[in-house]
Amino acid sequence: MRCACLRFVFLLCGLAACGVAQAQQAGRIVAVVNDDIITRYDLIARLGIALSSSNVRDTPEVRRRLGSQILRTLMDERLQSQEAERLGIGVSEHEIARQIADIEKRNNLQPGGLDRFFRSNRLDIEALKEHLRVEAAWSKVLARRIAPRVEVGADEVEARLAERRAAVGSSEYVVSEIFLAMNDPAREAEVRAVADGIVAQLRAGASFEGLARQFSQSSSAAIGGNLGRVRAGQLDSRLEAALDSLVPNGFSMPVRLENGFYILLLRERRVIEGLAAEEAEFALKRLHFRAPDGAAPAQVEALREQAAAVGGQVAGCADMERAAGDAGIEEPVDIGRIKLGDLPERLQQEVAGLDPDVASSPMPWEGGFLVLMVCERIATPDDARERAEIARQLRIERVNRRADRYLQDLRRTALIFRRK
Repeated sequence: MRCACLRFVFLLCGLAACGVAQAQQAGRIVAVVNDDIITRYDLIARLGIALSSSNVRDTPEVRRRLGSQILRTLMDERLQSQEAERLGIGVSEHEIARQIADIEKRNNLQPGGLDRFFRSNRLDIEALKEHLRVEAAWSKVLARRIAPRVEVGADEVEARLAERRAAVGSSEYVVSEIFLAMNDPAREAEVRAVADGIVAQLRAGASFEGLARQFSQSSSAAIGGNLGRVRAGQLDSRLEAALDSLVPNGFSMPVRLENGFYILLLRERRVIEGLAAEEAEFALKRLHFRAPDGAAPAQVEALREQAAAVGGQVAGCADMERAAGDAGIEEPVDIGRIKLGDLPERLQQEVAGLDPDVASSPMPWEGGFLVLMVCERIATPDDARERAEIARQLRIERVNRRADRYLQDLRRTALIFRRK
């Protein structure tokens, strides 16, 4: 009886020792970011969420290949959280609950469904909440420190609009990205292995958006890596070459640039379309120089020279009435607002190419000559929407670039220790 009791005691001690060892292993520190620690449990919990949300098969090999990238993401999040705390920025439980409700809605889950999903799949809902808390806090940091300093001028919008209209007929891509940063060249093999692992998971059917959210180190990660529309010539030539080799919904192999590796998803390739030329609207004025009936060729030529001289001296639309009076023209000068397509076909090309307040060359018209002037290119509702969208894109691009630099600065000044 005594031997049996001793064996039972030894068994309990063995189980207790095993439990302690497992707890110690889970609590083992894998990285220190300034004064904050990241434990092995933090890494395992977050990796489980990343694999589940990305539709990645959970195997020891996958965990080994992708774990280092999750650890780098956790280290960046520690930096972001510390910066938010330094600035006195917090996130309430109500805000976290609202984010979880949004996730449930996007995934067609009933209220409380996300918590049930996590429990049934042995995932840590608190690890997700911490990720959401850091994401929201960092957004507030950017809203306070960067967004107010970002200005987009009307001239910048017009320049981008002019570029876009000049590009009508050329190609553009709708692209998503996964970016893996490489600040230390000694880590190239490690980062490439992670990139190769992500491509392997994409081939196995993993969600590109899910992988981008969990593994990408670009500011686009928060929106699933979506870069939106990218015009041909805007990207690095190596990235564009990768896109050109893809079919829609195809993804690239890792592309090595100086700052890291990019994996691209070509969601769509299309031709840039602009407002149909005939729909463009103009405010026009005209001078109509009429030749007398039966005018000799010399008289017609003299009239053309007069029209050219008068047109060359007109100082903008406001001066057209004066010029008409001096030339003895009694016909109405102001044509008003007109669509290009409503003009006679032979005038359309001339008007479309005119700069505002610059008189055209004399154009033969009804036995005489017309001098036309564009007083205004009238913005249509489509123009207004396009300008607003361009301004929004420019603002997002600028905020994202500054956010990336902000995080790089935090990395450079931090004390980071990572266990092998």
